[in-house]
Amino acid sequence: MISFSISQIHTISLRIFIHVQERRNHSGVDFVLLAEEDGCSLSRVSPLITHITLKNLFLKNGLSMLFWSVLVLQSHMSAESVKTFLTPSGLFPAAAQRDSWERLIATNGNVWIANAETYLAEPLPRWSDDLYLEYSRTGERNIFGQFRSARDRRLYRLFLGELAEHKGRFISGLEEVIGSMLVEPSWLFPAHDGDLKAFKGEIRQIDLGSAMRSFDLAMAVDVFAEELNPDLVSAVHREIRRRTLEPYLEVVSASELPNWFWWMKTTNNWNAVCHFGVIGSGLIIERDPKVRAQLLKGMQTYLPSYLNGFGADGYCSEGLGYWNYGFAQYTALAELVRRSTDGAIDLLDDPGIESIALYPFRLKLSGHTYPIFSDASLGVRPFDWLAAYLSRRFTALKPYVEDVDGAIANGGHISLLCFGFSQTASTVTRAPNALVDPLRSVFSDGGVVVSRAGDAGTRTAVALKAGHNEEHHNHNDVGSFVIAIDGASLIIDPGKEIYRKRTFGPDRYESKVLSSFGHSVPVVGGALQSVGSAYRGEILETEFSDAKDRVLVDISKAYAVDSLKVLKRDLVHSREGEGSILITDTVEFSEEMSFSEVLITFGEF
Repeated sequence: MISFSISQIHTISLRIFIHVQERRNHSGVDFVLLAEEDGCSLSRVSPLITHITLKNLFLKNGLSMLFWSVLVLQSHMSAESVKTFLTPSGLFPAAAQRDSWERLIATNGNVWIANAETYLAEPLPRWSDDLYLEYSRTGERNIFGQFRSARDRRLYRLFLGELAEHKGRFISGLEEVIGSMLVEPSWLFPAHDGDLKAFKGEIRQIDLGSAMRSFDLAMAVDVFAEELNPDLVSAVHREIRRRTLEPYLEVVSASELPNWFWWMKTTNNWNAVCHFGVIGSGLIIERDPKVRAQLLKGMQTYLPSYLNGFGADGYCSEGLGYWNYGFAQYTALAELVRRSTDGAIDLLDDPGIESIALYPFRLKLSGHTYPIFSDASLGVRPFDWLAAYLSRRFTALKPYVEDVDGAIANGGHISLLCFGFSQTASTVTRAPNALVDPLRSVFSDGGVVVSRAGDAGTRTAVALKAGHNEEHHNHNDVGSFVIAIDGASLIIDPGKEIYRKRTFGPDRYESKVLSSFGHSVPVVGGALQSVGSAYRGEILETEFSDAKDRVLVDISKAYAVDSLKVLKRDLVHSREGEGSILITDTVEFSEEMSFSEVLITFGEF
C-alpha cells in the first residue's frame, strides 16, 4: 500500500506502470391441454388451438374441455408429441441395457470401478444431529459440508462403478448409502435452515442441497431399478415426493410464495439449481401426466427469472464460478425437458441464451486464466463438459471445444446422464457477431472490459471492472483490475472467502477479502468503498485499436467521502512489443485527505 497526503483542491496522478521485458420465432404462443374430459381420447385433441381462457380451452373442431393444467409448448406441436409427453418413457437407459452405455463408459470405466472399490472398502459416514446443528450453534458451515460431501461422493462413485462393471458388486453399498439418506431428518444444508424449522419438520422447504439430493437419488434408482431392492426404490420415490415435489406443487398453485421459497423468483443460481433438482427428479420418477404438466407449468412460470439475472450481453454478475454452477444446471434441465417433451420445449432455443453460453469465452484473459470477479475460487475455468454440450447446440462455441465426447464422459454423473445421450439435439447457428473478438470484450451491462494480448507476441492481458457494489455474490470492487502475463495472474482478485455465517449476512463486508480492502482499488481518506447499488463506477471513455486499448472509469461514486470531488482511473493496454499496462488514477479533494493505492498480488516485484 502506498499512502500520502493531498492538499486542498490539488490534483495528482499516481501512475502504475507494468512493462514486460524479460518475462424464438413464434407468431404467438400456442397452448396444449394435457387432460381428458368425459372419455375424450387423445386422438380428438387437435394441436391447432385458436383461443384460450383461464377456464376453457377451445379447439378448432369446436371441442371445449375444462383443464386442470396448461403448458406452454412449441407452436403446432404434433399429436404424436402430445402422446409422447403424456405417456413418458424413461429418461435414461436401464443399467442392464449395456449397448446404450458402452460408448459412455469406454473412456473412464476402469477409473470408475477403482474409485468405487475405494469407497466400498471404507465405512459409510453416519448421520449425526450434532453435525447438522453445528451451524445453528457456531455458524460453522464446513464440518457438516465435509460430511455431506463424503456421503454424496460415495453415492456417485458407487453408482458409476456399478454402471461400468455391472456385476452387482457395488449394489449392496449403493443400497446402504441410499437407505441412510432416506432417514436423514433434513436434506437441506444447515446454513439454509437457520431457524431449524425444516429440521424439526415444521415446514417443507427446498434448497440447493435438497433439490440436488432429490435428483441424485431419482437418477440412481431409475438406472438401477432392476437391480435395487424394489422396496428401496419405492421408498426413494415416496421421500422425493414428500420432501420436494409435493411442497413445490403446493407453492406453484398458491396465491403467493412463502418466504422460504424466495428462490423461485430470484435471478441468481439458486433458481436454476433448485429447479433442476425439482423438475429433473419429477420427470424421472413421475409417470402421471398431470403431475408432470404441473411441474413444467411451475418451471415455465418461475425459471425465466434466472435468465433475467444476466445482462443482454450475457454478463454474469455472480462470476464465473456461479456461471458454472447455475448455468450448468439450467442447461442440464433444458436437455432433460427437451427429451421429456420430444423437443416441444427447448429452454435453449432463445437468442439470449447464446450470449450467456459465450460469457466465459469472452471473459477469458489468456490460456486458462480468467478474472475472478465476485465469489469464485482462484483458478476457476468453465466446465469442459458444459462447454462441450453447448458447442453441440451453438456453432459459435465450436472453436473452443476439441473433444466433445471425451469432455462429456469426464464430467461426472450429471454430464454423463444429461448430456451423454444428446447427440440428436438441434444445433443453433447465429449471426457472426456472436463470435468472440480475440482482442477484447466489453460487457456494457456489467461495466467490465477485458483486453487480451491478441496474436502479435504480446504477453499481457488485463480486465477492468466498473459495475456497482450490490451485485449477486457482490464484492466491493468498483474500479478493480486483474493482470495476467503469459497466462499467469500477476495482479489478482483473491476471489471468495471460506463461507461462514457472516458471509451471507449483514457482516459480510467485515471480510477483508470481500470488502474493497482485498481489491486493487484506492483507500480514500481512510475509507473503503461503501455497499449498495448507488456506489458504482461508470465507463466514461473507451478507445480501441489493434495496437492498444484505453478505458477511462469514474470510480468516485463508490466512496461515501464528501470531500472527494474527482476519482478517475485511466487504463491503457499497449500491445506493442511484449506489451505494457499503464494505469493512471486522478484524484481531487475539497480539503486535505489521505489517499492510498493498493495492489493485490501473490507475485513478487
